[in-house]
Amino acid sequence: GEDVEAAAVKIQAVQRGRSQRKRANGQREAQRRAEARKGAAPPPKSPSTTPAGEDMSDLQGQDVEAAATKIQAIQRGRAERKRAKAAAKQRAADKKRERMAAMADLQGEDVEAAATKIQAIQ
Repeated sequence: GEDVEAAAVKIQAVQRGRSQRKRANGQREAQRRAEARKGAAPPPKSPSTTPAGEDMSDLQGQDVEAAATKIQAIQRGRAERKRAKAAAKQRAADKKRERMAAMADLQGEDVEAAATKIQAIQ
């Protein structure tokens, strides 16, 4: 429900923040290397901080684990339902193929004889 969705959003936000900080650090390092090659003084190294507005104080290890476990369970359920639906669709297609193959075995004379019997019964 909503708690799983909120946990997923929180985890995604944390991951996006980490990814952006990593990319920003990589860009700063590239800039430092380029300036070092030119002989210029490198810019001061800034500490890695949490972006403003991203509240991570309530993210505890167990909370994150529980949220991740819920998300994984939901995903496994979706994958299983998708697999079951595909299997049911395949079984239906197989049955249809078998019926069509059985009907293909009927030759013209057999069909006429069957039709005559059915008409005689009615």
